[in-house]
Amino acid sequence: MQTGFGVALEQCFDFIEQFDESNSVEIQSERAMHLLSSYIDSWENYQAQDDEESELVDLFDATLSPDTGSSVSSYFPNATDSMTAFIGKCYFIVHRSIRYMFLISQIFRNIVIRKKSDKRN
Repeated sequence: MQTGFGVALEQCFDFIEQFDESNSVEIQSERAMHLLSSYIDSWENYQAQDDEESELVDLFDATLSPDTGSSVSSYFPNATDSMTAFIGKCYFIVHRSIRYMFLISQIFRNIVIRKKSDKRN
């Protein structure tokens, strides 16, 4: 048996062609919705995801500084490039922060070890 959106549309068309007076429009529409509901749900999910992604792109395409009036597009040709640069800078900042935290923990560890060794002497 074939499956897919096109097949479901063909079956809906067949229902329309076989319309008889004994079946009301509501029954016909319920049959059509039953056939198409999974595709409509998938389309709505994809549409919601697309809206979220568009909102994210709009965020990166928005004005950077209201004082200067400069926008992302003056630094990068498109929102994708600005997003890539932003993510790269975030990665660099996180990586640098982790290095500094490790360095600070090593310094405090050495201070504790020295204080313990001073107390023993």
